[in-house]
Amino acid sequence: MKRNLVVTVTATAFAVAVSLAAIGCSKGGGASAGASAADPNAPKGGSCMQDKAGLCTEFSENPGGLAEGTCTALMKGTYSKASCTRDNTIGACQAKGDATYYYFGNASGPWTEDAADDCKNIHEGTFTATPGAADTAKAKALPTADKILASCTQDTGSCDDEYGDPIKLDISKSFCSAPATWADAKACPTDSLVATCLSGGTAHRYYAAYLKKNGISMADLGNLCKSGSIGYSHFYPAPGAPSAAPVVAAAGKGKKGK
Repeated sequence: MKRNLVVTVTATAFAVAVSLAAIGCSKGGGASAGASAADPNAPKGGSCMQDKAGLCTEFSENPGGLAEGTCTALMKGTYSKASCTRDNTIGACQAKGDATYYYFGNASGPWTEDAADDCKNIHEGTFTATPGAADTAKAKALPTADKILASCTQDTGSCDDEYGDPIKLDISKSFCSAPATWADAKACPTDSLVATCLSGGTAHRYYAAYLKKNGISMADLGNLCKSGSIGYSHFYPAPGAPSAAPVVAAAGKGKKGK
């Protein structure tokens, strides 16, 4: 799971760039999106929805279209003059750079506590959790097939589903070296899946073959998820997954000599 470090650094640099753009917007003059009659609460700088990442940003200003350009070119999002929707959020972050971020429970912060950490450590902001959203966020944290951007299939009974921020794909792909195989817009298989480890916008999938080859238990796999991750990590056993390690016969044992 060494890629988590690179993904984390990339996400940090990305967030810093967004914050700098937001600060520049707040200090500058010029044209702004303006509040619309249909949405009196719309921010002056408009908003940017990053559907894959589960994040929406509201900008305080949009001088010369800077916020809009940041949204479409850097953040790979959809720009709007309207405010971010509040439906299905798990929390909001009022950032130091005058931008406001709304979390929907995907790669940026699948659980409420992850979003709170992201707000504090990346955006230097104040987080407000959506009441009653924590348990729902945990249940819905596993990315669905339509959220998967690409996958890397290993030869050891494991596969990584990449989701969230499209910016990280080139980095993730560079780590998917032979004999592993990379597939754009294709999710990992679900047959014989025993567990998933969510970490840094990657869903690490583990299969029965992985347990058998390494002779480890589900508990060992859960510990691997936590110890091999930087930032948040969440372990999700698959329904019907084995609870004990498989019995692996040692060489030369289990057979009677002639």
